[in-house]
Amino acid sequence: MANPSKKVVLTPHDLFFRKVMKNPLAAEEFIQTHFPPSIAAAIDPGSLELTDSSFIDKDFNEYRTDILYKALFKGIPGYIHLLIEHQRKADPLMPLRMLEYTTQVCRRELAATGGHQLPLVYPCVIYNGEKPYCYTTDIFEMFQDPTLAREIFLKPFTLIDLPSIPDNDLKKKPLIGMLEMHLKYANTRDTFAFIKKIVDLLHQVEAMNQLDIILAGAYYLFQTNKNGISKDEILEEFKRHLKPPTQSEIMTIAEAFVEEGV
Repeated sequence: MANPSKKVVLTPHDLFFRKVMKNPLAAEEFIQTHFPPSIAAAIDPGSLELTDSSFIDKDFNEYRTDILYKALFKGIPGYIHLLIEHQRKADPLMPLRMLEYTTQVCRRELAATGGHQLPLVYPCVIYNGEKPYCYTTDIFEMFQDPTLAREIFLKPFTLIDLPSIPDNDLKKKPLIGMLEMHLKYANTRDTFAFIKKIVDLLHQVEAMNQLDIILAGAYYLFQTNKNGISKDEILEEFKRHLKPPTQSEIMTIAEAFVEEGV
């Protein structure tokens, strides 16, 4: 968000940049001159349309001014973000900043359209500092291990789709199985029937002496059950499936939880 306590400092660099680059013909010349040929060729001729960029974060507004054009990339709506960077020294965090600006453009577009498809955004920085630019323009090179970063960063995230995973698969690891079974059935649960469904897990977790996991599950059921069942009723149902020594220990832990305000 823009910082209202700051004022944009319009230097001669800003004014001249804005005057020229707000001209679509000049912008098209710039694109044809400086963009990679494949990117320049993908931008439909005559599709540039100047738009507002004031929503882009202004934390660095004393150092930058920018122009945002709507454009069509082979008929697909997108944006070209042109930024002039006139700090005295180059910014080593520039790739991260450009990613943040690009994200803001995408979010503004989604808010305006109500859709979920991201627009293409092509960023470009014009630098006129005192010395030649000496930092990477590749965000992956900012990581300590660029090769590993390319395998992890900006890749599809891991999705554990609990409703689609069979119960037996979720139960293969007892501690995580307790968590995932509780979460899987959080919204469609008959509480007592569910406890019977996880009896095998209860026995495994009991054998591992991880009673805090069992008790955490009991309290989770108490907080989320839709049957109006009390905490004591749920604890009693859990105890019914555990060995006598464990039953006493469970109650001791439960009392400690109450004293701690958990």
